[in-house]
Amino acid sequence: MPSCAGLEVLETVIDRDGDVLVVEDILEGFGRVPVSVAFSPTTTHMFIGFKAGGVRIYPEGGDTLVAAIYDDCVDMEDEVYENNDLGLLNFQLHPDWPASPYGYMLYTHDPGYEDDCLVEPFWCEKDHRLVRVEVNLNEATQGVTCGAQEILINDWCTGSNHHGGGGMSFLSNGDMVLTVGDMSKADQRDPGDQEENTCLRDDRGLPQGNFRAQFDDFNEGKLLRISSDALVAEATGDASTTGFLVRDTDFWLEAKGFRNPFRLAVSPVSGDVIIADVGLDTAESIKVVPNPLEAAETVSMPNYGWPCIEGDAWIPPYAAEWLADNESDACDDVRDTTLGLPLDIDYDALKTKALAGQVDWVPPAYVYLDGTIDEEYPDFCANTQSSVSALHVYEGGHLPERYHNRLFVGDYSKDCAFYFDIDETTGVVDWTTPHVLFESRAIVDFATDPKTGIMYAIDAKFSILIRIMAIDGPLTSGGPTIVLEADALEGPVPLDVTMDASGSSDAEGIVLLEWDCEGDGVYEAESDWTVASARNHTCTYTVDGTYEPSVRATNGLDETAVKSFEVLAGEVAAPAPTPAPSAAATVAAAITTAPVAPPVGDALESPVELEWELNDATGVFTGEIEMGAVTMDNFWGVTTTRAFNGQIPGPTIRMEACQTYELTYTNNLGPLNPGGEWNTMKDPNTTNLHTHGLHISGESPADDVLYVEITPGESHTFVYTIPCDHAGGTFWYHPHHHGSTSLQMGGGAMGTLVVEDRVDVHGIPDQIANMPELVVVIQEMNPELSTADSDASGDELYSTTAAQTHFLVNGQVMPTIQMTTGEWVRLRMAFAGHGDNHAISIEAPEDSCEMAVLAKDGVYLGEVPRMEPKLFFTPSSRVDTAVRCSVAGDFEFRIESTRSINSTTPLAALYVEGGSSSPDDDLDTWTPCRPYYLQDLVNATLDGETLGLLVRETIGDEYYSGPENFVVNMTVDEIQEWLLEGSEQHPFHMHVNHMQFATVDGPALVPGWNHVGDWVDTVSTTLAVVRFRTERYGGHVAMHCHVNSHSDTGVMAVADIDGGEGPNEDPIALAAGTCGIEGVAGYGYNLSADEGTDDTTAEERATVGGGSGGDGSVDPEDTWWVAAAAGAGVGIVILLCGGLLMSKFGKRNAVAGARAAAPAKGSGGAADETKAEPM
Repeated sequence: MPSCAGLEVLETVIDRDGDVLVVEDILEGFGRVPVSVAFSPTTTHMFIGFKAGGVRIYPEGGDTLVAAIYDDCVDMEDEVYENNDLGLLNFQLHPDWPASPYGYMLYTHDPGYEDDCLVEPFWCEKDHRLVRVEVNLNEATQGVTCGAQEILINDWCTGSNHHGGGGMSFLSNGDMVLTVGDMSKADQRDPGDQEENTCLRDDRGLPQGNFRAQFDDFNEGKLLRISSDALVAEATGDASTTGFLVRDTDFWLEAKGFRNPFRLAVSPVSGDVIIADVGLDTAESIKVVPNPLEAAETVSMPNYGWPCIEGDAWIPPYAAEWLADNESDACDDVRDTTLGLPLDIDYDALKTKALAGQVDWVPPAYVYLDGTIDEEYPDFCANTQSSVSALHVYEGGHLPERYHNRLFVGDYSKDCAFYFDIDETTGVVDWTTPHVLFESRAIVDFATDPKTGIMYAIDAKFSILIRIMAIDGPLTSGGPTIVLEADALEGPVPLDVTMDASGSSDAEGIVLLEWDCEGDGVYEAESDWTVASARNHTCTYTVDGTYEPSVRATNGLDETAVKSFEVLAGEVAAPAPTPAPSAAATVAAAITTAPVAPPVGDALESPVELEWELNDATGVFTGEIEMGAVTMDNFWGVTTTRAFNGQIPGPTIRMEACQTYELTYTNNLGPLNPGGEWNTMKDPNTTNLHTHGLHISGESPADDVLYVEITPGESHTFVYTIPCDHAGGTFWYHPHHHGSTSLQMGGGAMGTLVVEDRVDVHGIPDQIANMPELVVVIQEMNPELSTADSDASGDELYSTTAAQTHFLVNGQVMPTIQMTTGEWVRLRMAFAGHGDNHAISIEAPEDSCEMAVLAKDGVYLGEVPRMEPKLFFTPSSRVDTAVRCSVAGDFEFRIESTRSINSTTPLAALYVEGGSSSPDDDLDTWTPCRPYYLQDLVNATLDGETLGLLVRETIGDEYYSGPENFVVNMTVDEIQEWLLEGSEQHPFHMHVNHMQFATVDGPALVPGWNHVGDWVDTVSTTLAVVRFRTERYGGHVAMHCHVNSHSDTGVMAVADIDGGEGPNEDPIALAAGTCGIEGVAGYGYNLSADEGTDDTTAEERATVGGGSGGDGSVDPEDTWWVAAAAGAGVGIVILLCGGLLMSKFGKRNAVAGARAAAPAKGSGGAADETKAEPM
């Protein structure tokens, strides 16, 4: 993705024409999904609502926020039904709080389904409630406590898992405005005629369902206004079970015809209510309801059209046919207004008539769907899915003036935020020009702290609180910068250590220094900064030990920063391991203080290798591996977890083509092994093994992860026959038992697997074949996620004192990679992550070090090398790169993630010592030949139809239900083409076969990393068309999201390949690739008489079968993805990943007509398409 001048999207800092914002992830690790944030108008308290059913009070904002430091206002998970876009959807304080001591919650009540209403077709009655809760402020202590709850309204019914709505705000007179969805099925226009639909009202006929949004006698699909008096009125009747507010007395319906009005905002100038309505198959729309306080009582309720019309598209034929067959006039009035649409009409004039009661449909103010939002930045926010999920009017204050009087919009599916200008005099929004703010954040709520003017947002996809603030703004300095010196760091007791902070600074002025001698977080002394002689403090240590004194500086805005160091007092036998930094110690100024970095470690060596023994009688290699408990103690803390052969990472396994290997895997974990329901975290001590990336059979006794279960005390022997034409490359192995993969692999159980290059067959250049190499295994260790996996599965083995996410490199913290100037070194890099994509770069003087990429996911590039400044890794990628540095020095490998682009942290030290005066030659360009299964397919002729896969939450709109339920059926030796969407957040991995990019964009983290023609086994990008050949192996092929916690909980499926070989047939190649006669002989492949002899040159061989094997230029005339979309239908097999999103059908995709020209296997036409909801 190219950069755009003036806007650094996805970076921590956004600079538009000198107006600088910093977008910070300031709070995460909630252990549940946040959905709303609200601020006290007078105190420091912040309230965060959680979808599972809870509201937490965070006593102080700013840099001192810690996810674990809060008070529960409400904790009622047992009472809240959380599934898809239902749950607790909003919490807001009364606008006159604390004088009116109430908060208000909108949530779905759980009558006993325990968040698991899976009865087809999702008809399980639940009520949706508006509830008032007492929120009391103790003026003396400034403490907040919550009390009794009372149901205000309990008159919404849903039998599905969708469309709760969730918008809530207040008008200028204190009245509440509230939006509620149609409470019906998400995947169709639903008349509510299912027999199982317990929400059907017996007192009226059909249609009901989402047509309730059209009928005045239903509250579903409406905008409600609740009087300010009713909001604080004394409850009557049994308000613990029944809502006591009365329609048309305490609350009124102000507008109708909404589908899923997930958020709303009130214009502070005009009083208009702006509503974000999530669409089905035509449009995302933002709708404006005129100020309800000024609406004429004689005018009928404005109708925004759903489900009769969406955007400018009339109800689809199948729904219209139902209405006609059942003689329903539900949409007649809207149809009279919209007959003939789309037309070249004046929508503003139509809107004026509608609001005057002259016609029966109010068109939306703004409509969008797929692709670009802001033409000035066409590459941003271009995700082909969309679901409008947040609205907020920012009036002004802290942010630069260009952001004053703006309507901010969040889109959950696009992972995007943008904004519109508002006329500050009239309050009218200028809908003509949206402006991109940032990407890669799935915002579901914005809020402004009224005391500071700083804006905050909730990212529900990654469960993060985000702060959006100005650099050098009027209300922040960025926090103090502490410079701390000490006159002694060690010595005999009694030891006096004087700390001096006089070199510290702050733009707003430091006012206070606090001193902690013991390092226990208790500041026993303080100094007035304005007294120059008081800017130091002496600590006296009389007892032997290791101490970590610190100073905390506070500026005039109550912003703080902390600095500490280590003191060794007396006779200390061995320095204690540096403790994991506490939350308080690591929180410093948001902009100026870097994260705590571990010290540089020992020289890095490749992991130990597994030893194979050759059975001379059978010619088979045998080896053993075991899973057991291991404890590691490092800079970040002490962790007990699971590992292979007692080490992290496990031993490197090396194999060769044309050989057979028997690997006996023993489970030495403890006997405790709690089970669990399907698609939950369970069986923490049951395991199996996946050889990730190998082109071998997915059937037993080979790479079978679907049926093999190795329980504690048991052993299993896997037999791997490596085909003779298997490409040399870097692969890896890890546990893959459904329900415990995330716990076991995420805790450290994995290792690298290398298939040796066949230099003679593949013509590997001497420069590469003879290059010194280092196996580098990078493991993301996330204590919070692993602890959550352990708790969820009933595990009693995993434990850790580590407090934050960190990385291990070959099991070490911050090791040193040693090189010599001018020397090429091959790094076989394997990355094992939890969920985020990452990028690795070298921090060194400009042009002093270079990285030449050789291979991705175990397959050489089409043209080697490719020079790259950054290396991109999904949670399961491998990258082979050659590194050369021209100058000596101490440098660093640094790592960044999707959430922190260009904000890097140290990964490993790089020490380059001076070497020979004659450096290694530059790497020559080399075009590898290909075995048959990796033969270039970019321009090949397809054997079947294109399959579309949407990567979000489930596969085929169903959670994984076992290895015999196939999401797609294929035939051996055919060329498949799949369209993958949305995998940037949810990486898609397929077993057995690699995938070749035929078209591709992204990834945003490393723009330009993906090239047409590259082969990978895990795809993570916004949109890609991939091709692969179902070569050799028949049977089961597993596929899943490689966020392992998602896979464990159901985001997994199985394909079936008909025909082909079993797992351990003769390994000779079944067809020639592009390696000429040498390759044919080496593969054991026999040419038939009519095939003749390959006398082609290497250049000619590279084009055999079509394409160069390189970047593979594409003729648009031959590709479906640029074909016209003239009426062709397409069925989408849904691959949804992440646990929050909901599938839809009927989505009209506008990716150059891709879906319309690419019917999926088993397609049912346009009604089978899909799209994602915000929650």
